[in-house]
Amino acid sequence: MKAYKTQNARYFVSDGISNGTSWFTAKQFVGEKSIHRVVSPALPIRKTREEAQRDLDAWAKGKDFQVMDMTAQDMTAHVPPRNPMGGKRA
Repeated sequence: MKAYKTQNARYFVSDGISNGTSWFTAKQFVGEKSIHRVVSPALPIRKTREEAQRDLDAWAKGKDFQVMDMTAQDMTAHVPPRNPMGGKRA
């Protein structure tokens, strides 16, 4: 999948903790593990990765972003495992 980066962050499509039921553009700051949804009318939450990727590609066009390729592993590496006992994530 295509992703974009700036000096301070990278932007990519993620399903967060939804297990593939919803997809959105995420922003991850350099040196941080957590991600944040990019909230914009141009970047709604979508039902498929492909729809969210099209939104991100259109939004990124004309911005001063560098294009990067990411594997599915890269996009989910930031999501901590679920805690089977409930409560906070590990």
